[in-house]
Amino acid sequence: MTPRAAPPPATAGAQTWTGRHWLHTATDVDDQARLHRGYLYARQGAVLSLTLHPATDDQNAYVTATVRGSRSRPYQVDLTCDPLEEDDWDALAESAPPDAQHLAATDPDALVRAYADAAAQEDIYLFPGPDDMDLWCDCPDDGDPCKHGAAVLFALARALDRDPLALLVLLGRSPGDIPAPATARLPQPRSQPAPAAPPGIPAADAYARNPGPLPDIPACDDTPAYPAVLPDDHGLDAASLHLLYADTALRARSLLDELLTRDLDAYVPEDDAAGLSPAADAVRWAATHPLTTGQRRDLRDGIGCTAAELTVCIGAWRNGTHGALDTLTTVWDPPKQEFSNALQSLLAALRAHGRHTSVKINGNRVTCESGIHIRYGRDGRWYPYAADGTTPAGPPHDDPADAFAFLAGRQRPGTTR
Repeated sequence: MTPRAAPPPATAGAQTWTGRHWLHTATDVDDQARLHRGYLYARQGAVLSLTLHPATDDQNAYVTATVRGSRSRPYQVDLTCDPLEEDDWDALAESAPPDAQHLAATDPDALVRAYADAAAQEDIYLFPGPDDMDLWCDCPDDGDPCKHGAAVLFALARALDRDPLALLVLLGRSPGDIPAPATARLPQPRSQPAPAAPPGIPAADAYARNPGPLPDIPACDDTPAYPAVLPDDHGLDAASLHLLYADTALRARSLLDELLTRDLDAYVPEDDAAGLSPAADAVRWAATHPLTTGQRRDLRDGIGCTAAELTVCIGAWRNGTHGALDTLTTVWDPPKQEFSNALQSLLAALRAHGRHTSVKINGNRVTCESGIHIRYGRDGRWYPYAADGTTPAGPPHDDPADAFAFLAGRQRPGTTR
């Protein structure tokens, strides 16, 4: 591989030495305009999936990716790098740092840097440049690289930030095949000096100490992490797997936020996705994730609804998650006394606003004069609806009078709209 100069201290958002060095060598191209477009694509989340396929007996390792562009269907990008020869891997095994296995578990970024330094002593260059890789995209742009391919280069740098050892996979090895240090294979003398005392203090002394203050709770990242390397595609859809990973991370973050901010003696966080039917979960996906046109169409086909129906369901979910969706789709008969007491509050609010007090009731659905529609949910909350009576109009309220005030465009004293 062609030798490259050391990378600058920071490169396009990469956080680790491995990620920065990858970008410094891989983006050494003449067309900086396309490179900048690719950087913007990656920063805006246009790289929908990134999958690293390990080398096999008859094929080198390669990366596949899907990148959102100007058309409805994402572009497909493939990246292959020239692998290291077996002789190069043997030379690296001889030059590996003595603590390679420990670094692999504790500081893989430092291990990659140690390998790069050792490789440089053997005139071996770990990081490929543009001449050492084949980047292909199914877009009509004949640039080298096109902006979609450039986006993958930047996305791969972020992936290497999270898993620096993925570089070894791309060069023909897997993290489990890291060469053992040469000193580990040397015979040990029969007479060994007594081992030094382990560092630290006796456990009894440690337990006798007064504990120090706990550190502050770290803030959650603004966005969930994405997998550095997705598994090989043995019948798996990498783009869908990428979405599943992001969805799990978002749900975990939501639960963690509540755990860190609420008094859990009286409250247990609830996962909005727990216990949903397939149809309701499909609505949740459409309401909470930036799906492609094709993915949204697949969801509609799966639950058997039209685009307009899905849009209404999405609006309900965004107003009040599963409670609002259930209220949209289900007519039910509330307990009479509970429902009657709530209606008295609604009638009083109507009279206070100079409205007629007649209402029509169909199960949990209440229609007042002048196109006021309110529904009572099984979660004990009241949901305002638009004048057509079928479109969710806003968030739920504990009192039907508040829902009426929301629809009437005014507030009751002491409440917030």
